[in-house]
Amino acid sequence: MNEPITVTYDLAEVLKELKQDIKEVNQN
Repeated sequence: MNEPITVTYDLAEVLKELKQDIKEVNQN
């Protein structure tokens, strides 16, 4: 039960970081 929740949380964190990186790239 814990593994799927952890994976989902990790994916959410990765998506947040990717969105921030994309914003920074678009600004430059």
